[in-house]
Amino acid sequence: MDIDALYEQFQIKENALADALSLCEAEQAAGRSGVGALREANRLHEELKFVAGLLAELIDDALAEIGAKPPPSST
Repeated sequence: MDIDALYEQFQIKENALADALSLCEAEQAAGRSGVGALREANRLHEELKFVAGLLAELIDDALAEIGAKPPPSST
């Protein structure tokens, strides 16, 4: 998968996570637990972390191909 396609997937997951968190907040504001939306947000968060890791690897590979040094890892 190329970087652009993976970044598009990242953006889709990021938007879906934001929507799930908004739904959770709305449900809680309406006096409901919001547990279903929170579970969905958690699932999307895990997917987003996975896609972000893949994206970081692709970026590092691309930098290596052009001879650039990747930035130091923050983890």
